[in-house]
Amino acid sequence: MISNLFKISFFLVIIKWIKPRFKSLLWSSISLIIVLYLHSEYVSWALASENKEYLGFSYVVKNIIIFVLLILLLFFLTKNFNNKNSDTLEYIKERERIRNNADTAINQNPHDGIIEKLRNKEKLETRSEKILNKNK
Repeated sequence: MISNLFKISFFLVIIKWIKPRFKSLLWSSISLIIVLYLHSEYVSWALASENKEYLGFSYVVKNIIIFVLLILLLFFLTKNFNNKNSDTLEYIKERERIRNNADTAINQNPHDGIIEKLRNKEKLETRSEKILNKNK
């Protein structure tokens, strides 16, 4: 029972981690599969044609390409996922627009007239005093 609960919670954590990174993981996986496939095709061609002149160089190129793919993947995975789009211009413009709207809303408070009328009143009446004054 505990083992099943552990497995379920483990897979949920994995899914939550993969979900925002799915696109970059997918492109990296596809690129890696293509590189490995092309290299295996080249190796099989080199062995079949007995042209082994660049066989060692192909392994170096394959490993360099895989290394570059991993560096790119790490770059995209370590992006700031806590604050999405924090570095983009649209995010900054949206924040400025919201800030400006909040400032204008504060400056143009529709209840300012009501508050000023209450401030200038000599004596404020409670609800019960208003009801008693109506009856008189």
